Order: sequence, then structure tokens, then C-alpha cells
Amino acid sequence: MYSSQHTACGIICEANPLHRGHVRLIHQAKKQYGAVVAALSGAFVQRGTPGFLDKWSRARFLLRHGVDLVIEIPQAYVLQNADLFARGGVEALSCIPAVSALAFGVEEQAHATIRPLHSETVQQTIHRLMQNGTSYRRAVEEASGGLSLPNQILAVQYENALRELHLSWKILRLPRPAFDAKKAPSASLLRRNMQAVLQESASSCKPDQLLHLL
Repeated sequence: MYSSQHTACGIICEANPLHRGHVRLIHQAKKQYGAVVAALSGAFVQRGTPGFLDKWSRARFLLRHGVDLVIEIPQAYVLQNADLFARGGVEALSCIPAVSALAFGVEEQAHATIRPLHSETVQQTIHRLMQNGTSYRRAVEEASGGLSLPNQILAVQYENALRELHLSWKILRLPRPAFDAKKAPSASLLRRNMQAVLQESASSCKPDQLLHLL
């Protein structure tokens, strides 16, 4: 197993909020590299909404669970499709000289028949479909021949960004286990649960207690 105190592994995340998948990724990266650097989205996340928690709180959670340094992805890259989000994250990590690897989770490996996203033909098809009103995710799925899962799309775009930026980093792909709402709830499920708790608390608060809750 490769390990060095003089190298770091980068991860790109939103931690909105942090969940077990993030922690597992951090720990796996930490096992193989001397340090972990996280490129984190800022006040707004990729979906175009404010983070459920502020960026400082999300950064603190990452640091508590093993990340050694948190840097912010420029907002102009965050509020974009997966290709620019991925590039912004990789560019941010490339500013840290010690980073020589990138770790990410992916739902499943792309099927052999899936066409590479970086090919000119696929990019032209995606552009044409989006001009006709198709969403980015649906356009990618149709143009690539089946690439549809969110982290699967990001995984491909991370590798594209490494290639375009001429970075010869090692890649650590971590297969994501099957979804289990009880043992490993997703970020979206955690947000819904947290929102429900906040709404219930707010409904029972007195006016002078609401500011503290917020």
C-alpha cells in the first residue's frame, strides 16, 4: 500500500451535510496518503441553493473527521454543470503542491459500452440536446449511452479535468455501497430530515426564540 507523509490526496465535496459516505472516503484516502485536502463548495452549492449549513460549519465537520486542509472552490465553478464543477474542484486542489492524487466515490463503474464524455461527438450531442431544452443530466445519459448516476457523471468529469489540466495524479475510486436509508442516509435524505426537525422546532418556539434557532 502506498503511503507518504509528503503527499496528499484531494477530495471534492459539498458536505451538504457531511454523511457516512464522505467519512468513508476520507478514511480510505487517509490510509493511503499522508494527508487529505478537501475542495469544498462555498455559500451556495451546485444545485443553486444556499448550503443547508454555512461553509464554515461544513468545513469544521470535515476537519473533525480527518481532513487536514479545506479550501473553497470558486463560486463561479460551483454553480455550473458537472464538467465545470469538476474542473473548478481539480483546479483548486492543484494550487496545493502536496496534492498528487484524487479520491472520489462512484455508484458503479461505467459499462464498457458507454461512450466517453470527452469525445467531440458526445460533447456536440450534449450541446445540441441542451439547446433543445434537455437537462444536462438527461443529455449526458442520452449522448453517452447510459451514464446517468450523479457520482458516476462526476467521476468521469474529474478524470476529464485531470487530463485537460495535464495532471498525472493517482486516482482512488471508491465504489459506493447500495443505498441504505437507515445505515447510510444520503445527503438529500439528511437535509429533508433536518428540515423537518427545524420546522417542528420553529412551530413550537416563541418569537424571541426563533432568532436563536436560526
